[in-house]
Amino acid sequence: MSESRKPKVTLRVRFQGKKAVKIDLFPASEFPKSGALRPDGEPITGTKAKTSRLFRMRVNGRWFPVGMKKVFYTRQQVMDMLLGGA
Repeated sequence: MSESRKPKVTLRVRFQGKKAVKIDLFPASEFPKSGALRPDGEPITGTKAKTSRLFRMRVNGRWFPVGMKKVFYTRQQVMDMLLGGA
């Protein structure tokens, strides 16, 4: 079954000398909260306003990080990963 949700943001990133990577960001509000985690492993709790600033990331068609259940990131955390914390 294919993904029915549409990403809010799609990025295509290519670092020098490497293949391009497609990154899709989906709002946390489109996913059930049960089992959802922050990157530090803490469960997500709170109001819709708090979760509206969180995103689930799909890289090249696979949920990130591979092998973990729903992990959500802030925009800043996504930018830090892309830019290496610079």
